[in-house]
Amino acid sequence: MMNHNSVCPFCDTVLQGKRAKQGAKSDDHIMAQWLLDHLDLRKESVTSQRVDVPSQRSMEVRHFAADRFVNGRICRGCNNGWMSQLEGKVKPILIRLLADPYELARLTTEERIVVATWTAKTAAVLNKSFSFGDPSDPLAHPIPDHHLKAIRSGELPDDIVIVGSGCASNYR
Repeated sequence: MMNHNSVCPFCDTVLQGKRAKQGAKSDDHIMAQWLLDHLDLRKESVTSQRVDVPSQRSMEVRHFAADRFVNGRICRGCNNGWMSQLEGKVKPILIRLLADPYELARLTTEERIVVATWTAKTAAVLNKSFSFGDPSDPLAHPIPDHHLKAIRSGELPDDIVIVGSGCASNYR
């Protein structure tokens, strides 16, 4: 059985070293760098934690700067290809929403799909950024592989719902 950590979760490319010509690993920033810059959050501290849900036991805690919050298990082809294109599409929409969260109600259907797809992609990259244990355990990988393939193809799986809300904030 192939180690799930040795393949890109979105395209199943076997991952090699970062300098490989085929299947090169890439550090996909879980929080988009342009968004961190826009919000001046690049050096803010991020804490991530894995918890065993049945026992509520903390299994792993990590602390790092927001601009170092990466998933190194994504292939360069996905990171620099469809993911980069999705970031380019969502950036102007999110900048508008950050300037005026009430713009959410005025988004076109296409813009809503872009934001929802970006949200699903970001959640999936975060989900796959940690080792979740035995891949034969259905709870070990909460985001199913078929969802990852759908997101990569620009579709939202039928069995997920992404809800958005806008509200004013005095943060920064």
